[in-house]
Amino acid sequence: MFRFFHRLKVSQKLGMISVLFMIPDTVLLCLFLISVNSFIRFADWEKYGNQYQRPLESLLEELPRHHLALTARTDPPAGTEGRIGEVRGRIDAAFTALGQMDRLLGEKLQFTHEGLAKRQREHFHVATVLGEWERLKSRAATMSQSELDEAHHHLVADVRTMITHVGDSSNLILDPDLDSYYLMDVTLLALPQMQDRLWNVTAFASRMAGKPASSIEDRRQLAVYAALLQEADLDRVMGSAGTALNEDPNFYGTSPGLEPRIKPLLAEFKTASDAFIGQIRRMSDSESTGIAPSALEALGARASSASFALWRASADELDTLLDFRIRHFRRHRARSLILTGLALSAAVSFVWFITHSISGPLTRQARQLRESNDALLGEIAERRRVEEALRSAEERYRSIFENAGEGIFQTSDDGTYLAANPALAEMYGHESVEALQASLKDIGRSLYVEPGRREEFRRQIAKTGRLAGFESQVFRKDGSIIWISESARIVRDAAGALQFYEGTVEDITERKSHEAEVERLHRELVEASRLAGMAEIATGVLHNVGNVLNIVNVSASEVRDRLSRSRIGH
Repeated sequence: MFRFFHRLKVSQKLGMISVLFMIPDTVLLCLFLISVNSFIRFADWEKYGNQYQRPLESLLEELPRHHLALTARTDPPAGTEGRIGEVRGRIDAAFTALGQMDRLLGEKLQFTHEGLAKRQREHFHVATVLGEWERLKSRAATMSQSELDEAHHHLVADVRTMITHVGDSSNLILDPDLDSYYLMDVTLLALPQMQDRLWNVTAFASRMAGKPASSIEDRRQLAVYAALLQEADLDRVMGSAGTALNEDPNFYGTSPGLEPRIKPLLAEFKTASDAFIGQIRRMSDSESTGIAPSALEALGARASSASFALWRASADELDTLLDFRIRHFRRHRARSLILTGLALSAAVSFVWFITHSISGPLTRQARQLRESNDALLGEIAERRRVEEALRSAEERYRSIFENAGEGIFQTSDDGTYLAANPALAEMYGHESVEALQASLKDIGRSLYVEPGRREEFRRQIAKTGRLAGFESQVFRKDGSIIWISESARIVRDAAGALQFYEGTVEDITERKSHEAEVERLHRELVEASRLAGMAEIATGVLHNVGNVLNIVNVSASEVRDRLSRSRIGH
């Protein structure tokens, strides 16, 4: 491979290098495109969810109407049968649209048996829900009121669960942008919940309106319904829609139809909802309902119709916001590809230019590089020699440290051993340096016989930074006492702060013993000398006295002899 590369021309080498350098750029571009495509696919999937939800929302609108029409048939006003037929026609059309949408998007949105089973929603297949509707149609004429209520509630609950499944499988619930997220909250969560509740409250309050007086339990239930409609539904829809309107300019451009379409429908929806909620509150506050069932149903129908009108406009605008996002990322992807192409062209042009401008300088550079390489090899060899010398010196010094006869130490200012050699550990009666360090956490209190000796050591060494021949008595591990002589110095950091003390320790117990013996012999010698001196003085005195007495004796003998020879008598 190297031989092949060396045989290439400069232009070929530069071309190969350029290709090699473009590999990571190409990988990064691919990763970028994958990321952009994932954003586009994410938004496409949200649009799939919006499309699939439309027939479900139609069912959510028409099933309660079918229920109210059948309920009104128990006391049939004019045109009831025709109204039931119209509602059923719209429901059948919604199921037909749902079947077409399921064939188109069902597999993508996991409305298959496997996809539903993963979330334990096997019951909510389109065919299953359609079968329930067909059974309800065929048996509606013979069903009791409670059976009608149960069948319709079950169908609506199925539709709402299918809407939930759409949100889970289409990424709608994970929308990343504030404007589209809050609009999604309106279409996927808040409005379907309120539409379901409006139907339930309308049916419940309509039955109360037909009674002459309401019970305390019914009024309490109405108060709960009114609070839920206001706080959990209406306020949430208004808040999410308002946030979507406010945040729309902050992302991929302002949607031209969002505010003009949503604001009027939102105002109509709020007016209709406030009127219905206000009537429910009045009914909860009084035993007398004060309103006919038909009037109450009209208020509920107005609020419900306003909610579905708002839903349809919001769903359309959500599609518009998603289209804005998709177009943004597609433009971003196109710009990136164009810039990459331009960069590739610039790289090729640059290689061509470099090839034709550096052939001569490259030869000189090659010569200089060879010379520099030779110098570098020499420097490397010198560095290796120095490193080997340093390694040898380190090993030698380590051998000296480990095998020295004197103890060598480093201690912190607070008296903790940072380092020591085996000779010091053995001197203090420990098996190893680690055992010495573990047992003497504070050498000032656990080593010196005199408690203040460590402080004296620090006081003396602080004067000059050095200390020599500092003698102390210390305890060995077995409790015996030895004499040591310490020589040490202070090691400071660049700022002048004390880092540690380091020095040597010599066991002078034997020397101290010899000095004590010499001192004893000296004292005995001084005493013997004193006694010998006194004896010598006494001898001298006696000798001198004896001499005097001898002289006196001789003189007396001489006098006696002269007197005996004298002619003078007596």
